[in-house]
Amino acid sequence: LHERLAEGRELTRKILAQALKTAADAGELEHEAEDIELSIRSMQAVAEDLLRLRLDAPETYSHERLLAQVRFVSRALFRPTDKA
Repeated sequence: LHERLAEGRELTRKILAQALKTAADAGELEHEAEDIELSIRSMQAVAEDLLRLRLDAPETYSHERLLAQVRFVSRALFRPTDKA
């Protein structure tokens, strides 16, 4: 189980790294390039904690509430763009 979790975390980091690199290349990333690894780890920690909250207390932490928090955290990292 621990090995599968580690594999999942590594895959998540790779996906986040690609998404952040794409955003940085497009000028949509709020942080400097040297912060990308820290941003990835921070985003992963937030995601894992939100998942724990949902599993521990689904009646308190609804999908809607957690998705609203994800949007809030994402806005802190990414600049709004005129692209739609």
